[in-house]
Amino acid sequence: MPESFGQHADPPKDLLIVEERFRQALLSRNTEVLASILTDDFLRSPPNASPETGKFEYLDAIRTGKGRYFAIEIRDAKYRLYGDVVLENAVWDVTYGEETQKSFSRTRVLLVWVKQSTGWKLASLQGNSAPEH
Repeated sequence: MPESFGQHADPPKDLLIVEERFRQALLSRNTEVLASILTDDFLRSPPNASPETGKFEYLDAIRTGKGRYFAIEIRDAKYRLYGDVVLENAVWDVTYGEETQKSFSRTRVLLVWVKQSTGWKLASLQGNSAPEH
């Protein structure tokens, strides 16, 4: 068993590329790219006690503008490697909402990345509100 197994470690470089594609696709509302990154059984648990959403509900919210992201700054990312699974804990500073009414939130996120035959996919995204100071 590698020493870094389950420990904080540098993430695989190919995962970092997919992670940046995911962030850019969220910002540009590119649901085609998002669909290729999310697993079919993807589950999102947002921080505001909204119900969990699956892949198709999440993509639909982004496509229709209900889930519009204007900026996503990722800070304090920590990665734990478990074979073909990477758990990523980070803080996201997010500007979101509508063009005329933007909001800001600081969210602690847990992303579950799984390596499949087609590359890294996002299986789950869970957020919890974090203090803004």
